[in-house]
Amino acid sequence: MRELHSYEELLELTRHEPTALFYFSTPDCGVCKSLKPKVISLVEEHFPKMRSYYINTEAVPEARGQFSVYSVPVVLVFFGGREYIREARNFGIMELGAKIDRYYSMMFPDEDEDAGAVDEGAEPADEDAEPVDESAGEERDNAQGEFSDAR
Repeated sequence: MRELHSYEELLELTRHEPTALFYFSTPDCGVCKSLKPKVISLVEEHFPKMRSYYINTEAVPEARGQFSVYSVPVVLVFFGGREYIREARNFGIMELGAKIDRYYSMMFPDEDEDAGAVDEGAEPADEDAEPVDESAGEERDNAQGEFSDAR
């Protein structure tokens, strides 16, 4: 995760990166410090074509105002120059992963399964299994089933 030091740099990346995750935080935020390594790991392990960036909102206050960051941590995910995902304050890594996966898999449909969001140890899906009730929020029902509500 690369740290950005100016609003102009942030704006340029939102416009020109095919896919990017921006992590807004402050140095004194305890929750931010514990979530940051988990977000980094999520991106590196499951979304190899996504770049990730850190923005210290105290050092770059213009970014805070222009991107409506009123509390920290905030994660913004951009695809094709547009914001598609915004998570703030209390959010789970698995939920964030599931949201990213939805758009990432559309943008990179031919992604190598070994590098993508696939649990290599997962058993093949049972075709006779009952569908999962997504409204219960217990598990994301997709082809791989790699993201669940576990935190």
